[in-house]
Amino acid sequence: MRKVKQAISWVVLNLWMVGAMAEPVTHHQLQVTLSPASQTLQVVDKVTFPTAEPQIVLLHAGLQVQAITGSLRKLDSSTQDFAVPVTAYELKPQTNGQLTLQYQGKIHHPLPEGDGDSPAFLGPEGVYLGASSVWYPMSRDGLLTFDLDVTLPERWRAVSQGRQHGQQEKGPQWRTRWSEKSPQQEIFLIAAPFYQFSRTAGDIQVMAYLRDNDPALASRYLDVTADYVKMYETMIGRYPYDKFALVENFWSTGYGMPSFTLLGSDVIRLPFILYTSYPHEILHNWWGNSVYVDYDSGNWAEGLTSYLADHLLQEMRQEGVSYRRDSLQAYADFVDADKDFSLNDFRTRHSNSSQAVGYGKGQMLFHMLRRELGDDTFKKGLQKFYAERKFTVASYDDIEKTFSAVSNRDLKPYFQQWVGRVGAPKLALSKVSRIEVDDEWKLYFTLEQVQDGDVYDLNIPLAVTLKGESSASQQWIHLNQKEQQFVLTFAQPPVRVDIDPQFDIFRRADLAEIPAALSLAFGASTAVAVLPFAAEKDEVREYHNLVSQWRMQGLMIDAVYDNEIKSLPTNKTVWVLGWQNKFVDALNSGVAPYGADVSSSKVTLAGQRWNSESQSVVLVQRNPADPKHAWVWLAAHDVSAIAGLARKVPHYRKFSYLMFEGNAPENKVKGQWQIKRSPLSVSLDDDAVMGQLAPRVPLIE
Repeated sequence: MRKVKQAISWVVLNLWMVGAMAEPVTHHQLQVTLSPASQTLQVVDKVTFPTAEPQIVLLHAGLQVQAITGSLRKLDSSTQDFAVPVTAYELKPQTNGQLTLQYQGKIHHPLPEGDGDSPAFLGPEGVYLGASSVWYPMSRDGLLTFDLDVTLPERWRAVSQGRQHGQQEKGPQWRTRWSEKSPQQEIFLIAAPFYQFSRTAGDIQVMAYLRDNDPALASRYLDVTADYVKMYETMIGRYPYDKFALVENFWSTGYGMPSFTLLGSDVIRLPFILYTSYPHEILHNWWGNSVYVDYDSGNWAEGLTSYLADHLLQEMRQEGVSYRRDSLQAYADFVDADKDFSLNDFRTRHSNSSQAVGYGKGQMLFHMLRRELGDDTFKKGLQKFYAERKFTVASYDDIEKTFSAVSNRDLKPYFQQWVGRVGAPKLALSKVSRIEVDDEWKLYFTLEQVQDGDVYDLNIPLAVTLKGESSASQQWIHLNQKEQQFVLTFAQPPVRVDIDPQFDIFRRADLAEIPAALSLAFGASTAVAVLPFAAEKDEVREYHNLVSQWRMQGLMIDAVYDNEIKSLPTNKTVWVLGWQNKFVDALNSGVAPYGADVSSSKVTLAGQRWNSESQSVVLVQRNPADPKHAWVWLAAHDVSAIAGLARKVPHYRKFSYLMFEGNAPENKVKGQWQIKRSPLSVSLDDDAVMGQLAPRVPLIE
């Protein structure tokens, strides 16, 4: 769901904003009148440039501009690199660097059909203007500050970065003023007929702008906002702005801007958002929206924010191991050699594979760094990086220098390995044995790096379970060769060896370590849907629609009828659709090891029975002939539920099985198959289980 609007805007404009790392700061003093009914705006912008030198700026081509002071000249320019049509101007400020422009016009780009965004929306539904709109004169010279005075229709409210300086009625109109004195990368202007809620939390304002008068919903967001800000201030440093606001959007968005977030109406009412995506957006005010990203060298902010928000909250719930395993599973399922790239090349998420690298590998980079340095040093590094780089543009190199300084270690090789290199290590454990020597026990094992290409320099967690001991012996081993034998000595006989049992190393996980899940199916390069020929025509039609919808969303999937093939393909992912599909029984052997039993009328799983009359089911297994591919059974209990399944199932990608009820449909059961045996775990005694691992403390309570 999440998209960082800052990242989208700057990727669109990256060919232009090549000077974004420069120190000079431009100030805009804007007087804006919005007319949503006519989709127009009028602006007077008094710009103060750092120097009196001529400036090249861009402005939306739908705006007619004239200079009040100084002078301007329209330039010939290509607009093909931008999300909106733009015009380039050469501006000549006065000797004090000031120039005043007046411009007006229509600046509206309707939402595309289906799931999409608008780079510039100005209409009766609301207003969204940011850097991608090019609604103010954008120069390539560095960062900016602004004062923004907005006149709107009656009952409308405007939101931007920074501090609000009051609101007042002005006849049938409404006037709002905002300002931000700390250097910014762009200016946002959001407006709609909002209800505004606010309260003071310490020395900041927490605010909510909702389209309905819903004090209860607003109160829930204001309460958790104050808590999250306090938590992150304790970990990193003082919150960088005067307010944080939840702003409700009329289309489905998950945007993080400096000092506010723009979330869709459907999103903010999901009860889990308060404890998942919402803290992620708040944390972006430290990473990405005050310490800015040098996109030329890679977007580090998504990985760091995911680690200190999404991962941390799971860690607090004692679910950190599962979360890291899911990250490695996404990389294994979605990223093959053709889709892989380095963190230096990550800009923004645009696919499952880019998310698995930019977010997944990115957060594992910081997890491994924390495990290497220890929690206290890691937090000192965060605090120093934030204090020194706030309101400037920073790169992975800057992060490396900061953490090298606080740890008194040369971390350049570490960052070169994980940031600059494409791919991941893959481990294999073999030749595990033990022998008693002089009242001691020697444990022998060989660890290999079996990935293509050069070796990685790895510190790997190891857990050895000893006979008669309830807790495992834990230590680190250093692997920097393709194949390396280890010999460890213990007082008691070792009965089990587990390599990286808590998924602390970013690596390409073996398929036997991770459960078959929907991510395997949706990450397939080729797939086929097998439709039930014997089903009613309207049911078959809806399954065809499901396939067509997923194809439009990028899934490479064809369709055949079950009476057209003799067996299920073994060289691609297969979706078996419908309770009446003739291949349902063929799926039984793949789910039987997990205690599941399927037929054309019912499913039994973990003591629960689901039937074709009242439940819709999704079960995933690995193709028995080639475990790199998935076999999925998806069956709706009613034809009217199929459209909902088509819409909802792609959002459950980490799960192995699902059960839905009703025609909406509503998810009632979800889960992952339990992994019985990992190739990185070896028992020297029959069925020896891993000893208890030492408890871990979250990075912050």
